[in-house]
Amino acid sequence: MHSRWKSLWRMSWKKKLLTKTMGCCALASALALPTWGYEKLQPFAGTIELGGAIHFPMEVNHQGDFAMAFHMTPSLGFFVNDGWEIVLRGILHRQIAGEASARTGGLWFKDLLDEGGFGLGFEYLFDGGYILPYLGVLMDFFWPNDAAMQVHLETPVGMLIPFNDYVAADLGIAIRLIFPTDTGFDRFIISPGFLGVRAFF
Repeated sequence: MHSRWKSLWRMSWKKKLLTKTMGCCALASALALPTWGYEKLQPFAGTIELGGAIHFPMEVNHQGDFAMAFHMTPSLGFFVNDGWEIVLRGILHRQIAGEASARTGGLWFKDLLDEGGFGLGFEYLFDGGYILPYLGVLMDFFWPNDAAMQVHLETPVGMLIPFNDYVAADLGIAIRLIFPTDTGFDRFIISPGFLGVRAFF
C-alpha cells in the first residue's frame, strides 16, 4: 500500500510539473507574439531609415558556368512622402563560387573591399497593415576587379516584418541587369532571396 501511494504521489508531482511547464511556455509565446509581425511601422514623410541586407546572387554565364557571390548592401533612406523613400546604398561584393572566385584568392576581406560601389534609387512601401510589402528601382555604379565599371539596374521586391515600431526584418528577392560600360548589356542576375534589417527614426 505504501508503495502504491508513493507511486501515485510521484505521478501527481510529474503531472503538476508538466502542467506548469506548459503554462510557462504558453505565457512566453503570448508575450513574444506581439514582437514579430504585430507591430505597425509608420513610414511617414520625414522619416529616416538605416539598414542593410545580405544577398547571395547566382548566375550562369555565357559559357554555361555557374557562379555565386556574397553581396552586402548597407543603406540610408529618407521618406520624401508617406510610403515613398529615396535610397542611397553602398555595395560590398565577393565572388564565392565560379571562375572569378578562383582567380581572386588572397585575403577574403581585402578582396571584399576591393570590389564594390554605390547606388541610388527609390522604393515604395505599400500600406499592408502589420506587414509592409515594397517595390523599388535602384541604379548601382559598380567597380569589379580587373574590369570596366558596370551600371546595374536592380528591382528589389520584398516585405518588412516589424520587430517593434522602429525596427523590421527585410525579406525579398531582387532582379539585377548588368551593363558594363565598355560592352553594353551583358546579363541579368536573380538573387533567390535576401535578408536584412531596417531601423526607422
